[in-house]
Amino acid sequence: MRKVTKFVGLIVAGFVALAVIALGLVFAFSVFIGGGEPEADSFSHEVEYRLEFQPNGTLNDTELIVPYPEDGRFQSAVRGNVSNVSILNDMNASLSIVETSRGEMLRLEMGRFEPETREERFSSSRDPEEMENVTGDVEIVERNISGDGGYTSYDLVIKAKYNRSLDTRNGLEDEPHLRSESSTECRSPRETGCATTEAFVSYEASDSTHTELSVRLEGRNSWWNWGWSGNSYSQRFYNSFYDDDNLVGSQDRWITLTGREDQGEGNYRG
Repeated sequence: MRKVTKFVGLIVAGFVALAVIALGLVFAFSVFIGGGEPEADSFSHEVEYRLEFQPNGTLNDTELIVPYPEDGRFQSAVRGNVSNVSILNDMNASLSIVETSRGEMLRLEMGRFEPETREERFSSSRDPEEMENVTGDVEIVERNISGDGGYTSYDLVIKAKYNRSLDTRNGLEDEPHLRSESSTECRSPRETGCATTEAFVSYEASDSTHTELSVRLEGRNSWWNWGWSGNSYSQRFYNSFYDDDNLVGSQDRWITLTGREDQGEGNYRG
């Protein structure tokens, strides 16, 4: 009888142990997918605008007019310092807001623009402060060093922090965004969210000069809940999204930037 009782006790203990493990796994999974309560001071709400400009040769009389959020904080940031907005302008461009037939856009005037190779730009003998033109509280981003012919991309990054949750499910309508046109058809059947926007490019360059231009915007809510989580909306446009869209030689025209738009991406609480 004692052996039977002991055997039954072992079975019961085994089931209890399995139940505890199962409950632990359920809890861990719920935390992983955002079911737990995030840390209150970990919430952040930020919209980032990023322009990348990558020529592989010298440009003269350089001017760009690019899509830009028609949003008060972003436009005020160009005209002067605004709290909780930071700017990284490592192409040293003169910035202004201009009215065009495509709406209000951002103008960058750079005059003579001489890009540097990786070795020239990231030489250890150069003072890092000479390579930056930064206003506001901004984390310095690592440059894209995969440029054409050894040349790197130059960035304009503007980040605006908010003290409210962003409506990322409807970010392309209700939050800071770029003016664009949704495409009815994508070139690839596997693509979704295809869209286009326009930019004006003007400069003199040799016939062997190739230039790439991209404009991106992302709005994100983030929080810490046993790991970073969040949700977002985004727009990403490139002149070289497809292989036949490269800019070659001198330019003085409006161009189409092609890319994708997404909203409602990520995890949502409640």
